[in-house]
Amino acid sequence: DFVFFFFLVVFFFQAEDGIRDRSPSRGLGDVYKRQAYFGYPADKMKVIGITGTKGKTTTTYMIKSILEETGHKVGLIGTIEAIIGDKKIPSCNTTPESYTIHKYFAEMVEAGCDCVVMEVSSQGLMLHRTAGIPFEIGIFTNLGRDHIGPNEHKDFDDYKRCKGLLFKQCKLGIANVDDKYFKDVFKGSTCKIETFGFSPEADLRAENVELVSRPGYLGVAYHVAGVMDFDVEIDVPGKFSVYNSLTAISVCRHFQVPVEMIKDALKKAKVKGRIEMIKVSDDFTLMIDYAHNAMSLESLLTTLKEYNPCLLYTSDAADEEDSVYIGGRRILQQKKKKKIELSG
Repeated sequence: DFVFFFFLVVFFFQAEDGIRDRSPSRGLGDVYKRQAYFGYPADKMKVIGITGTKGKTTTTYMIKSILEETGHKVGLIGTIEAIIGDKKIPSCNTTPESYTIHKYFAEMVEAGCDCVVMEVSSQGLMLHRTAGIPFEIGIFTNLGRDHIGPNEHKDFDDYKRCKGLLFKQCKLGIANVDDKYFKDVFKGSTCKIETFGFSPEADLRAENVELVSRPGYLGVAYHVAGVMDFDVEIDVPGKFSVYNSLTAISVCRHFQVPVEMIKDALKKAKVKGRIEMIKVSDDFTLMIDYAHNAMSLESLLTTLKEYNPCLLYTSDAADEEDSVYIGGRRILQQKKKKKIELSG
């Protein structure tokens, strides 16, 4: 038996990417002027864009870790930060304004980067912040009912439509075939399509998944099948970690990364505040996670429950009571409470 402790750092935003500049980046003409001003830096790197409701941040770091294992110099733009060489810049938006994107691209080229991996939000696509970027690869992780409201998307159909814009702008689209909205998002796409997931239809799929639990450690192991064939273990628990790592593997095989380097890099890839495991004692496991809404919290708690903890404690939960249902049981996330209560 063991005990889980984890911290839920919860913030509330009006929108996925804020509400500044509601006009489409003040016109597409201005967007292309910004690219020209910085000398079209995106043309000098391979640009990888990731869109989806969940998994974008973790996957960007996994891809960066794997590519750097083989000697690529990789820039990153995302929810937490932009990384340009040794410089880290805290982020305000998941996908910055177009001027900032191309400014970062130019600095990455100057720093010797040959690749950049970036999170591409639905807001960024809707406001044309990424217009004109020649994405080498576009990735679809999943889609949930989020980011819908007066300051974001008018309805779920608009949210889906905006996610799909990336796949009219990339050469290769890599998609989670298990997601029920996969075909909706790729409707009208102009790119070549490859898939990953658990489905037998996936080009790259996970088989024989095993939860790994040792004193002070949680992880997941599985067999990669389809267009590749090897075993891998990830130092992050849960089914969503399988999806995140499959996504990264799907991308990096196009860079001819050797299997052993992929496996080593996935063991090293860590993201602060994203299922961040901290070794404290063999008697309990400490995890820090940025579970910012009910959808993320449910996914996290469902994952932890699969490891059969004897107790589960939280700290710094939401300011107001929120209800999450797992397997028909209600989990009450209450203000100032540190112990998760289960009720029938």
